Amino acid sequence: MPKVSIKAGITVPGPQEYSSVRADVDFSDIDPAGDIAAQFEACLKVLESAEGYLDRGLAQQVANTSGLSIEGMGVATALKELKDKLSPWAKGVTADIKALKGAAGIDVVEEKPAKKSGRRKAS
Repeated sequence: MPKVSIKAGITVPGPQEYSSVRADVDFSDIDPAGDIAAQFEACLKVLESAEGYLDRGLAQQVANTSGLSIEGMGVATALKELKDKLSPWAKGVTADIKALKGAAGIDVVEEKPAKKSGRRKAS
């Protein structure tokens, strides 16, 4: 069965006039025949663990190219906002795939995602 890749992004106003922060997320090689909810949860877990590193890395790149220091300007917060917007969307995609499987006569087993623990809040 073919794999599915999904890319989504968001641009939010930045802290300075005429500035913006862009965040993109690409979930690749999602297996439609597998546990879709678990795959999305795993992708979101990786995204959460990367937030601090991305925030520091992007701040450094902006400083390198512009001479401005934006450390702590909330890139991780923008990524959390993206994740929060993706969560209901991922649930909708999961429901659509279940409906397609049902229409194709493929047995759909309802699986609950693993419970989360130790979630880190964006600063």
